[in-house]
Amino acid sequence: MRTDDAELLQALYDQHASVLWRYVVSLVGDAGRAEDIVQETLLRAWQHPKVLDQSTSSARGWLFTVARNLAFDEHRSARSRREVRTEAPPEQSSPDQAERAVDSWVVADALSTLSQDHRDVI
Repeated sequence: MRTDDAELLQALYDQHASVLWRYVVSLVGDAGRAEDIVQETLLRAWQHPKVLDQSTSSARGWLFTVARNLAFDEHRSARSRREVRTEAPPEQSSPDQAERAVDSWVVADALSTLSQDHRDVI
């Protein structure tokens, strides 16, 4: 970044960041997400040098439009990723036939090692 670009971007930040942040917080309701969106907005302004050369009101309009679009995009993205939560825990699956057969064999083997008196008790 050239020194004059850095100075223009710093001036853009100084002039617009706080009001832009308040606007984005009102859209998203979260200060951390608002900071991320403001940062991305200013990064896009830096990537579009013509914005840095615009008058203050034109630059502010461009910044607010970009920030609003980023907030809406994030909201749509979060909505599509939203997970459905249930109150009840998932049902336990019942053991399948193979597991029951193995369990039966294990029990039969164990019983075969016992005396008849012990088997009768069980």
